[in-house]
Amino acid sequence: MESKRLIWADLLRALAVCGTVLVHSAAPLLERYRTAGAASWWVGNAYDSAVRWCVPLFVMLSGALLLGREQPFGRFLATRFRKAALPFLAWSVVYFFWARLFHGRSLEASELPRLLVSGGVYYHLWFFSVILTLYLLVPLLQLLLRKTGRRGAWALVATWALVASVLPFVGELGGWSEAPESVDTSPLRYLGYFLLGFLLRDLPLARPRLRLLGALFLSGWALTAAGTWWLTVQHGGGVFDGLFYEYFAANVLLMSVAVFLLGRNARLPLAPDGWGHRWLRKASASALGVYLVHALVIDLLKSGQLGVRIDETSLPPLLGVPLFAAIVFAASLAIVLLLKRVPIVRETVP
Repeated sequence: MESKRLIWADLLRALAVCGTVLVHSAAPLLERYRTAGAASWWVGNAYDSAVRWCVPLFVMLSGALLLGREQPFGRFLATRFRKAALPFLAWSVVYFFWARLFHGRSLEASELPRLLVSGGVYYHLWFFSVILTLYLLVPLLQLLLRKTGRRGAWALVATWALVASVLPFVGELGGWSEAPESVDTSPLRYLGYFLLGFLLRDLPLARPRLRLLGALFLSGWALTAAGTWWLTVQHGGGVFDGLFYEYFAANVLLMSVAVFLLGRNARLPLAPDGWGHRWLRKASASALGVYLVHALVIDLLKSGQLGVRIDETSLPPLLGVPLFAAIVFAASLAIVLLLKRVPIVRETVP
């Protein structure tokens, strides 16, 4: 049972970081409808739509593994600081200087504390502000779960889904309300995903229900891609509209739940001591490190400073996007595995 638990957790974590790399590899095409044409735009839209669950999956997995575990709060905080806060601080400094030197951004050292709090040093670091806030709330959530039980927790999640996902999505779609730009980076809005991961962790599913989940995922993917086309092309004249991409959109919530449950109940033909599981565990154990490093790798590959310029259009986008994502992931993983061998530095790539 412990071996099986580790396999499904490793699988979900590896999927989440691979999905994140693919999102950032496909995203540039979404802003080029008028210049690159409809075909390239659709490729980027199809790939990006398929993996919008990547960030919710990270949060759900954290909730699944952290909630319900009895651990002294001091030890919990020390562990989380070492595995998340310390890497976040270290790489925020790295990207602060990277933004100044590589991109020429006019950033002052006095701005760093504000950027750290908001996660705004670089485009992908906001996630650590979210996850660190959720870590601080774990003791309160543990108390809440003891008081309300699973039935009360399900009621809270249902309320969250209605208030934080369905109603805002419908309101924005209908033009009745407008969400703030920072809606996807608000830590408290991720509480529902955090609780949902815990509640779904031990949910047993029969094979017919797994097939239904596959159909629901495909439906969510199609809705995400078609809805984004409708808003961007039919109503926006080619100007990208990411309403259906929001991590709290009803279609993304649907896909996130489907991917979590499919991964949680997957039966992988991997022996615990086989090479397949060993590499899966390497990818899983290096997931946050890859998340931290991959933005730098993307910049370097696209800049041509390594002697060759590689991006999502180096080949026709249908092949170029996944190939670029695979190169970015492989290079990032290699860097992380190398850094893990260096004393002190290894603490920055959990």
